[in-house]
Amino acid sequence: MTIKEVLDYVDRIKKNEFTTAEKIRWINEIEGYVQIQIMLLAQPECVSYYPTSESDVSGICFPASNQMRLPGKIKAHVGGLLSIKGLVSYPNNNRPNLEILSISEGGKLIGFAEGTFADTGTTPESAIAQLTFDGQETELLVPAPFERLYYEYVLCKISENLEESSAQNNRIATFEETWENFAEWYANNYNPADGNAEFKGYYITGKQGPPGPTGPRGENIYIVTVTENGSVITADKTYADICSKVEAGKSVTLVVGGSVYAVNATKQDGLLVLSTAVKSGDKPYITGYTVSSNNVWTAIKDDLALKSVFSSYRTAAAQDAIDATKQGKLTAGDNITISADGTISATGGDGGLSVFEVTLTSADGVLAADKTFEQVKAAVADGKPVLKVHSDGDVLWFFLLDKSPAEIDFVGFADEQILAYLTAKQDGSWETTVTARVTAEMFSALSEKLGNLNNLTTTAKTSLVAAINELKSGTAVTEATVSGWGFTKNTGTYSKPAGGIPKTDLATAVQTSLGKADSALQTVPSTYRTASAQDTIDSGKVDKVTGKGLSTNDYTAAAKAKVDAIPASPKYTDTVYDDTAVKSRLAAVEGMENVELTVASGRLTNVSYTARYSSLLGMVFVRIYGTVNADMNTGYDYDIMNIGARLPNSHAALAVKSSKAAQAFAKSSGVVSLRPLESGIKNYDIYITGFWFA
Repeated sequence: MTIKEVLDYVDRIKKNEFTTAEKIRWINEIEGYVQIQIMLLAQPECVSYYPTSESDVSGICFPASNQMRLPGKIKAHVGGLLSIKGLVSYPNNNRPNLEILSISEGGKLIGFAEGTFADTGTTPESAIAQLTFDGQETELLVPAPFERLYYEYVLCKISENLEESSAQNNRIATFEETWENFAEWYANNYNPADGNAEFKGYYITGKQGPPGPTGPRGENIYIVTVTENGSVITADKTYADICSKVEAGKSVTLVVGGSVYAVNATKQDGLLVLSTAVKSGDKPYITGYTVSSNNVWTAIKDDLALKSVFSSYRTAAAQDAIDATKQGKLTAGDNITISADGTISATGGDGGLSVFEVTLTSADGVLAADKTFEQVKAAVADGKPVLKVHSDGDVLWFFLLDKSPAEIDFVGFADEQILAYLTAKQDGSWETTVTARVTAEMFSALSEKLGNLNNLTTTAKTSLVAAINELKSGTAVTEATVSGWGFTKNTGTYSKPAGGIPKTDLATAVQTSLGKADSALQTVPSTYRTASAQDTIDSGKVDKVTGKGLSTNDYTAAAKAKVDAIPASPKYTDTVYDDTAVKSRLAAVEGMENVELTVASGRLTNVSYTARYSSLLGMVFVRIYGTVNADMNTGYDYDIMNIGARLPNSHAALAVKSSKAAQAFAKSSGVVSLRPLESGIKNYDIYITGFWFA
């Protein structure tokens, strides 16, 4: 289903005054949910749609027959059609309705089918070209029979903004059913969480969103829910639980605040590391958590954690130093010799790293290589993770970081400082990002804070180690112990005498407090009672009331005489309350009149109803239940019930609940009518409630 088909269907089903831009925004919302929550695309990889756009651009060039490079990003998306006019330097490239197959992350490089452009070159176009984009014929991602997901969502948003709660609830029920069916179908057919699925040209990375099961029931997935409350992190599974499931071959999925991540689970230095690699812009970083054996969770949020990814690599300088001590691997041959110094050599031997060499050139900021993406991919698959890059007379070393069907990422670094990322892409382009993680100034500042431990003498180092070990052992540290470490006593420090601290050595305030303690209360005076003794005394007393006394007679004789005069069966005699009006109103409420309804033209079966007229309110309250027994076209009114009495004095809208969207009305002509809003309502149950003034 295309964007235009969704818009046309929505406008045909429900007339509305919302703009195309507003409805496209809703389509982008649901398409985003599909990509993140079902297809598991990472946020930067999601596609958004534009209906149409026009741009006047200068500086365009065409580096290949299927590529157009722009000086800046335009409003366009993959799958839309682009028309080009006004080119002078590349006149044969003025063409209409070219389908866009790819757009680079920065939006400047747009890919088309091979052979699209006859004129190629990297010289920027001097003339101003007119670019017209039409995205309304773009095919949306969700296929049949689940495409109703789009128009149900847009119709639901329209009802929400018009505050039509009944119609909105019906749409939500249908939408949720379709959503669940598509999610189950997609997970079973594409396994998005394994990171290898492709669907309509979009590579499924499994970095974000609810995972699809690895089988029909997802039995190989172990889900852990993590809660972050400030700096406190908790989870519903323990370290031991997760370790046992990982050892049993299950993959771990984390649910964190509504987002879901498929993570790698490894043990490292006594910790369980749950992590995944994420790419933000042009640089990758690690996110996830570490879990200790006593269930302490710590977030991995700093992209410096990427250093752990390279713990199994050596820098180029470190590897060169190791290689300098080794020789090439010997192979069978006739010329194996042993020299006087014991070195063994042979013709044909060839040691060194498993290296693949590439030469990079740059023209107008565009990188080009003498090797294709497929050649690099084949080299990596052949066990060559090291890339030796020749560029402008320099030799740079890069190491394999990550790979996917669409791109292969390498990282180059020296002296433990990450220098650059290099990416080979399936479309033939290369991208590089230079960065600096650790500077010489940072190392210098750290050295100043730590001090130079190399300046310690051997004796000082030995004493320091002995002191630390003594403290760790828990043995009491005495003056003799300190002297044994090679440290002298600070004569300004107080030493406790063998017989204890004399009172005279204490501060004046402390001596005063001790003096008060000598005269403090030691026994309870005889004038005090215990709480239990006081409770025994109080049990024979009553609470005192201000202004009262036990001998006061507040009940007068006159008051007593009035009470005595009340007969055994008293009645109101002085004043009689007239409740006639109240009784009349209650009778009107309790005696509501039944209104007869009959089925019209047999359009309903299994009918039950209640219709009551209130004379007090002048209203008829009605409830109707039944099953539609006739074919009905959308947008037309069909009489379903005849009203025997108390006809509506004007048309009244009634609420409808059904699996198919519909409206109902009580009409002054004496009928209740049903108006379907979508086809196929026959054999569906309907429930109608409401009222009308009669």
